[in-house]
Parts: sequence; structure tokens; C-alpha cells
Amino acid sequence: ILRPLQMNKSADEIAVECEQIQNIGIKMLKEHGLDDEIRLGNSSLGVILYGAESDKDRGVAEFGKLLAARGVALSDDLREIILFGDRPVRYGNDAYFLNGKLGRPVSVGENIPEREDLISVIDEKGERLMGPIATAYLLRQLSFKTL
Repeated sequence: ILRPLQMNKSADEIAVECEQIQNIGIKMLKEHGLDDEIRLGNSSLGVILYGAESDKDRGVAEFGKLLAARGVALSDDLREIILFGDRPVRYGNDAYFLNGKLGRPVSVGENIPEREDLISVIDEKGERLMGPIATAYLLRQLSFKTL
């Protein structure tokens, strides 16, 4: 994780510096032909570097295998697994996690209107909830069982 020096800085200042770090990193990866092998995610608190094969999608796939081994019927795209994240935008720290290839992507943060598969959390009053409030609300609506 690459983080800007955070002494006496506002969250907005840190987010701007993270974006600058991310842009420099993306440029360097492209210059060296590594942009298909290494990914950068930006949480607005830090920039995360990780291998293309070690992202959260792989974790979802492995979790799907574990559930299937326990007798849970799952679709090929694992839509039965709900994925929460707050930065699904390009180069956001949840961009690959909430990319829609695997699982049911739910954004508790930024919204991308053109993404029909990306669900927002809406309460009974029709208001969009964000952050930990949205996550807690959604978890209260779900039922769980032990496998």
C-alpha cells in the first residue's frame, strides 16, 4: 500500500494525493508493459498494488468452490454471493471486486448509473444509503443459515 504523508491533512487532500500517486503508478506500469500483470486500486486513503491474479475476484471464486463443496447450489457467475464495496469506479479499490463478473455487486459508496448490475442499497423510504449505514441495513435484511 502506498500512502501519502497524512500529517495534518484533510481527507480531501489525502484523496487528491492518492489520485496523483495512482496516476504516476499507472503510467509507470504502462511504460514497463506491466499494466496487465499488476493492478492499482485507490481507496482515497492509499493506493493498493496487487497482482492481476490475486484480486478479490479470485477470493469470490474460491469461496464459491467452498460453498459448492458444502452442497450449496450456485450459478456459474456466483450471483448468490453478495459483494459489498464503496469504490467500484475505474481504478477504485473495489473496481475489480465489483466488476460484475462474479457475485452480486452492491455499492455502498459511489454509484455508476450506467451499470445495471451494480446495486445500491435503498431503504423502505426509497432513500439511497451509503457507507457502514448501508452495509448494516442490508445485513439486517438478510437471513443466514449454517452450512
